[in-house]
Order: sequence, then structure tokens, then C-alpha cells
Amino acid sequence: MRGRRGRVLVLVLVAVAIIAGTAALTAWVISLDEDDEPVAATTTPPARQPTLSATARQLARRATAIGHVVYWAGPVAGRRYELTTTEDGRAYVRYLPRSVRAGDPRPRFITIGTYLLEDAFAITRATSRRADARRVRAPAGAIAFYTTARPQSVYLAYEGSDLQIEVFHPVPRQARRLVETGKVRPVG
Repeated sequence: MRGRRGRVLVLVLVAVAIIAGTAALTAWVISLDEDDEPVAATTTPPARQPTLSATARQLARRATAIGHVVYWAGPVAGRRYELTTTEDGRAYVRYLPRSVRAGDPRPRFITIGTYLLEDAFAITRATSRRADARRVRAPAGAIAFYTTARPQSVYLAYEGSDLQIEVFHPVPRQARRLVETGKVRPVG
């Protein structure tokens, strides 16, 4: 068992090194401190493109112009959608109440992030095996997990895809539910 854990740790460390070395990552990078306690850190975010408020139809039209699939959790009554992209191809779809302006900085709204990440499935699978990670039931052909340090974000990747999806909900159990029920899917 000790040999396998060592190999998994090496794989995770290599994956983290690859992630840290690529400008394409915007997801949270999970690293270990000296005490092997989980620590959540972020990479320096690239410049964001203007944030746009959109209806579901406008969102689908704008998402096709990005150059890769963008994920969301489907339409929700009484919500507007905000699409934010970055220069390196990350895309964020936020669900805003009609009374909230696009660009609101508060992290209290459902957000689905789509990140370009080479071999996203293998990296997500390796990270899901960490001691602080908890697997989440995912649709066929996918893997999903969250960490105990950040349970409101579930990370999801499909086999054969170079996209990692982050499902954020301020209520952790709701983030897991969005993934488990298969609601997270491509826009359009």
C-alpha cells in the first residue's frame, strides 16, 4: 500500500507541476504545505475580457465564438447569465438574480468554469485520489471530486477531453447535486 501511495503522490506532484507550468490553468491548484495539510492556492489570473450579461440564447451564441465547448448547468428560471472569458481561453458562466449587475464581485452565485487543461481527465483523476479529496458520482465517462478545504467547488472532467469543469455553488451539497444529476453540460 505504501508503494502505491508513493506513486500516486509522485503522479499528483507531476500533475501539479504541469498545471503550474501552463498558462491555460485557471482552476484552483491544490498543493501541500510542509505538514502535508491541504492548502488551496490560485495561479495569477490572466486578464479578463469584458463580462457580458446574456439570456440563454445570447449565451449559446457567445459561447460558440470562444473556440471550445463551454459548460453550464442549464437554464434557471428568474436568472440572467453572465459570461466572462480570459485571454487563455477560460470561460465562466455565472447565474445572477435579475437584481444583480454583471460583474458583481461577490462569490455567492452559481458559477460554472470551463478550463483548457491538457489531459484534464488524467489530472483530475490523479487529484481525486488525494487524501483530502472526496469523489462525487459523475455522469458516465467522467470523474468528479471536491476537496475538504473547498467543498463548494466540484471539479469534473470527461475521458478524452482537454477541459476541466469547476462547478461552484455557495452551498456545497448543491454543487455536488448539479454534477450528480447530470445538469452540467455544454451550452447550447
